[in-house]
Amino acid sequence: MIDDTCSIRNSLATNLRTQKGCTLNRKPTNNQNLSKGIWQNDAERPRGGLRDIVYGSVWVIGARWGVRFIGLLSTLILARLLKPDDFGLVAMGAITVQFLLVFADAGQDFAVIRNSEASGEHFDTAWTMSVIIGVCVAAILVAIAPLAGWYFGDPRAVRVIQILALKPLINGFTNVGVLNFRKDLQFDREFIFLVVQRVIVFLIVVAIAFIYRSYWALIIGTLAGELVNVGISYWLHPYRPRFRLSKLREILGYSTWIQFAQIGNFLADRIDQIIVGGIAGTAALGAYNISEDVASSPTNEIVFPIARAAFPVYSRLANDLPRLAETYLGVLAISATISLSTGFGMALVASDFVPIVFGEKWNWIAPLVMWLSIGSGVLGVTRSANMVLAATANGKLFALRNWSFAFLLALGALFGGTISGPSGIAAARTFAIILFIPAVFVAIQRAIPVSSRQIVGAIWRPVIATGCMAVAVTVCGSEAPNLIPLRLVEKVAVGAITFAAASAALWYVIGCPEGPEKIAFMQARNFLVRLVANRKKIRI
Repeated sequence: MIDDTCSIRNSLATNLRTQKGCTLNRKPTNNQNLSKGIWQNDAERPRGGLRDIVYGSVWVIGARWGVRFIGLLSTLILARLLKPDDFGLVAMGAITVQFLLVFADAGQDFAVIRNSEASGEHFDTAWTMSVIIGVCVAAILVAIAPLAGWYFGDPRAVRVIQILALKPLINGFTNVGVLNFRKDLQFDREFIFLVVQRVIVFLIVVAIAFIYRSYWALIIGTLAGELVNVGISYWLHPYRPRFRLSKLREILGYSTWIQFAQIGNFLADRIDQIIVGGIAGTAALGAYNISEDVASSPTNEIVFPIARAAFPVYSRLANDLPRLAETYLGVLAISATISLSTGFGMALVASDFVPIVFGEKWNWIAPLVMWLSIGSGVLGVTRSANMVLAATANGKLFALRNWSFAFLLALGALFGGTISGPSGIAAARTFAIILFIPAVFVAIQRAIPVSSRQIVGAIWRPVIATGCMAVAVTVCGSEAPNLIPLRLVEKVAVGAITFAAASAALWYVIGCPEGPEKIAFMQARNFLVRLVANRKKIRI
């Protein structure tokens, strides 16, 4: 253990190579701020803004897609080795663990990342809180497992939950130093952290599944993933935390409402799955869980990383609200373009995608994938709103927004599930998301100086382009060949070309303003310039 709380950034640079252009303080004081004293002069410090978010998003998206590709490959293999019942049983355990974790999460990570003056004491306090929470949650899970088994109507869930109780216990010891990868926008380090862990877990899970053909492959893989996660966190980052709670009061002062908001966020994300498990049973929950994973992946694996990369930037701009508002509108335009195109795109091809990827026995989940994809696409438009509320210390507004949506979704899911089972719950989730969009933007307008006109101006082009894509794919599908793989390829190609063409045309007609279209145009132009230059060099 390192006794003095030296700068995380300085230690990282000393041990893992320094960043180009940086001069380090070799002898930090005991409680030195972990974010200062790194850059040679103030002009070299990274500045918060849309450029930083785009840069960070590239690394986080790379990590998420690397993880998602491995996860999708794992799902494809496991879907042919295991039964829906197996996925449902493990989903019951995972939901129970996550439900308890979110109640215990004190928001310490948010507090440290947001604090520009965070010292070693802050990092150590956050780590100590995580360890204590992990121990308490594990003990409570063991105790309440029989109650969860009774609710889900499957006695096997009791043993699964008690074993999965090791997950929060292990996770609590993760090196708090890795928070600095996000805090200081070092998303390349986080990329390594996420991808290496996922590759190791993938190999373990698939190997066990091939041997035993049992849900135990998923359980053992989950626990192995946590052990690998902890090990890599200490291997990748040299900071060594120690037990102390000297900054507990300060962290809790910020994080109380964030904690309440996180509970609401969990319910907003999982209440439909909880209701499916209670109404329709283990197999239905397994199918619903897989459907939601497939439906949300195209959107979440791009939009969520953008929101994740945006939070530290938003935090830096918290005292400059006009610039924060400008940055948020830029992120909103990018998020709307990506989420609407991918979410609605997946919905349009769900009937062809499911039998090809999962096999004929999974055909019945295609309607679930369709409804959940639409909901995911719409939700992606508002994904970074929570980050703005958290960064500007609007924890109460953040919490009320999440709890209100969770309540609306619960009512809709109970009604839809009673009438149509899992399909009704999936449809209810989508309608709840659509109905709640105005409330999200009202909350944003209370936190930062943006108008309704500016919000509409950021999203109207991708909305129209999505409508054009839907019409084109629908017309194409009606005349496409009966061979499903070719029809899927045709729909994807037609949808992508139509969305891109419509977006470019609308952008050009209104005078080529700043936005995702201009970013794409500039990147394409730069690529072509480099390509031509390289070809000339080769000829010479």
